[in-house]
Amino acid sequence: QAPSFASEPITTGNPGKRYAVGNVQSDTAIAIKTTATVNRQVTMPVDITVAGFYSLDLHYANGNGPINTSNKCAIRTLRENGRFLGTVVLPQRGEDWKKWGFSNGVSVYLSKGRHVLRLDLEPQNENMNGEVNEARLDYLRIVPVFRHRVND
Repeated sequence: QAPSFASEPITTGNPGKRYAVGNVQSDTAIAIKTTATVNRQVTMPVDITVAGFYSLDLHYANGNGPINTSNKCAIRTLRENGRFLGTVVLPQRGEDWKKWGFSNGVSVYLSKGRHVLRLDLEPQNENMNGEVNEARLDYLRIVPVFRHRVND
């Protein structure tokens, strides 16, 4: 089953782990800006202590207008060592860059250890606007979905 924005996800009570994207000060809401020309590639090293299935999403802002106008959604590809993990969608959230929310979740299996995840703007990530493909990234959230208990 593919994740979507059609309904709010049901949480299990585990808030997951947050990995900052760049030098972020949450009280001032400064985050990494990613556009068609700036930070087209963002690297996020993460440490997984238990192998298993995880849901990965990004806390972001996109103040390029209402979701129903201008086609200014930011779209990125999530990879690990070149392996495609999924597509991250960062829709507009109004005309306020201080309005934060979460992207769609990408479900992946991660082995125990250090992983270097990369968020890329690739040719297939072009949106209908053609010029504006922008968001502010605050942190990556990793929530366990199912954990492997054998040979961790």
